[in-house]
Amino acid sequence: MKKKPWKKAVVYVIDDDEQVNKAISRLLKAAGYQYETFSSAQEFLDAALKQAEACCALLDIRMPGMNGIELQRHLVEKNSGIPVIFITGHGDVENSVDAFRNGALDFLTKPFNDNQLLASIDKALLKSYEDKFRREMLETARKGYNRLTSREREVFSGVVRGLLNKTIAGMTGITETTVKVHRARVMDKMQALSVAQLVRMSVLLVDAGLIDRDEIKLPER
Repeated sequence: MKKKPWKKAVVYVIDDDEQVNKAISRLLKAAGYQYETFSSAQEFLDAALKQAEACCALLDIRMPGMNGIELQRHLVEKNSGIPVIFITGHGDVENSVDAFRNGALDFLTKPFNDNQLLASIDKALLKSYEDKFRREMLETARKGYNRLTSREREVFSGVVRGLLNKTIAGMTGITETTVKVHRARVMDKMQALSVAQLVRMSVLLVDAGLIDRDEIKLPER
């Protein structure tokens, strides 16, 4: 079995059918997943959820009070970052369209195939993990970039464009030795472990609209 990138992941199961919760719990336990079950959307929202590097939610459509679609919308509005998989006995076209429009990763009709469900969970957990990693890197990049001086930003621009220290020196009017000093400070303030990571940070900053593409002169993708 392929090794997962996370150390701890949690699957949240929200379904008012106790038998379904038990059946899914047995499946998840046998497959080695950590999980929590809830009998309603409100119970899930009121709970103190376990902290994990990755998570996803399995939602039923029809539940007392807030239904699955409404819960999904709530999670999206709150920017929870929790990927959603629907498991339902009421898989009509309207519900599935609403679910996917709001970003659901899958829509499985009961009785579902166990292997299909586990594959969907793995896909959702990987998305959760990668999204969280991306958000954390973006925040690190944002804080680091705000700490750079104007000269360090010039060097930053040159480095992420793949320019040599000598070329950056010629463009900025400083010595190559000084470029090396600024380059080290840029790496330190941005907490970048490599030039490749620094480039990734620059792309995240541009995509988030925190810096202008022209500011660091990244090529169009």
